[in-house]
Amino acid sequence: MSQTSCIIAERLENLKVKKVQAIKDLRALCSTLPPPMGFSNFPSTESFDVSKVFIAYKYKSTNSCEDTANHYKKLLEAKGWDVSKMEQNKSRGGMRTIDTDFRHGEYVVTLSCEDISDNSLKQQDLYCSWGLK
Repeated sequence: MSQTSCIIAERLENLKVKKVQAIKDLRALCSTLPPPMGFSNFPSTESFDVSKVFIAYKYKSTNSCEDTANHYKKLLEAKGWDVSKMEQNKSRGGMRTIDTDFRHGEYVVTLSCEDISDNSLKQQDLYCSWGLK
């Protein structure tokens, strides 16, 4: 029984170390991913638990979702991310969005863009996460 407890304690400690590193890495990464020009910015949100890190940046813009996704694609590619693994998904729930995911190791950067085809102001959020997907 004590051997099992030691294994669990070791796993929790390893997870804690990974989480602390993820917070540090994602704060550094996401603070260097500026939005395109003309975006209105709202305060960022951070959420952490034992196995997850989530940092959100909220924006509004008239940019197309494609233009914004290409902006972040170029920034991440310049940082050495393999953008060929980029995935786009459309959600059709309450607020229809186009979500673009960029993956690098255990980290995911997601652009969530309100799916509106005209040039009206739309919500375009950037999420930096570890442990979610």
